[in-house]
Amino acid sequence: MQSKMVRATLASFVFMYSLSFLWYGVVARAFNDDQYMMVLRGPQDFSLFSIAVGYFLLALLLSYIYPFGYRGGRAGSQGLRFGIMMGLLIALPAALIHSGAYKMPLAANMVDAAYRVVEIGVGGLIIGRLYGATAAD
Repeated sequence: MQSKMVRATLASFVFMYSLSFLWYGVVARAFNDDQYMMVLRGPQDFSLFSIAVGYFLLALLLSYIYPFGYRGGRAGSQGLRFGIMMGLLIALPAALIHSGAYKMPLAANMVDAAYRVVEIGVGGLIIGRLYGATAAD
């Protein structure tokens, strides 16, 4: 199981970390710059190391937790279900908490939460596919 976990961690990390650069750096860049101007760090202050460590920990923890909830069935659909549920668990409460505690717009946080559910959902799909039909072994 450890080699599956290592492969699942690395693959989901690479996917989610790379997708975040596409989303935040290209697709939603202008929107996020406008919505989060008051709380964003400037480009010179961006800590890619902290972001990479955060995504690695996310991938590692998702890969570690996945086998505990595996119920059998198709690996891809089980992984996607797991990823969506974890995305909702992580992103939705955080979006509401951040909007309540900081000067962060609720609508923008909800857009970000929706992106995170997709990102973590596909990360879960990758994890499920790499664990395969024997995730509980």
